[in-house]
Amino acid sequence: MKRQTRTLATCCTAHTLHDGLSDVTYVLLPLLAQTFGLSLAQVGLIRSAHRAAMASFQIPAGLIAERVGERNLLALGTLIAGAAFLALGYAPGFWAILAALFCAGVGSAVQHPLSSTIISHAFPGEGRRAALGTYNFFGDVGKFAFGGAVSLLLVAGISWQAPVIGFGIVGIATAIAVFGFVSDTRAANAPGTASRCTATCRTWRVASHSRPPSAASSVTANSHVNGCNDMVRSVG
Repeated sequence: MKRQTRTLATCCTAHTLHDGLSDVTYVLLPLLAQTFGLSLAQVGLIRSAHRAAMASFQIPAGLIAERVGERNLLALGTLIAGAAFLALGYAPGFWAILAALFCAGVGSAVQHPLSSTIISHAFPGEGRRAALGTYNFFGDVGKFAFGGAVSLLLVAGISWQAPVIGFGIVGIATAIAVFGFVSDTRAANAPGTASRCTATCRTWRVASHSRPPSAASSVTANSHVNGCNDMVRSVG
């Protein structure tokens, strides 16, 4: 139970962070345009690069996770997103902003399919629906909190660079937390753990040496669904 709670809390933190970083761009784009004198076309390119990166890399994330593991890839993606926002805070112009937000989109692309799969395997039976509902709720918290924090700081006379750099530091800290607090799902998929699904195997009359469905197959399916959703959002 302690491991389940720790896994859920960490994934909820990652969801809050990534959804917050994604939606705070809507607050930042007008500020970036004003600070650097960007044209509407340049602002559109920045937004498109960020959304396209998030959409395009969700499906590859599922495939890569089959080799490196969901926890490891989630930690790496969170680290990339945090470092990208840290770089954004020091960006000198259009091309640096474009590159930083593209990298932020790549890093955030892994979060939805990987976190939902990690939670599903941490809660294999009773409690899974409640856990996934809690996880989804914290994504909305991030969307509200990050944009609201930037707005309040601007009202207080603080420049936009300060919260952006802060978000980057939080992202790097969250990446460390993911790696430290979430169990490696590859261990759960080792052949020696096949006995855990003996009852399921008997129900389906599967041979006793068969391996259980892996987390990788789940994360690949989640990647396809979330990738298609973000493609629709990036076009819209």
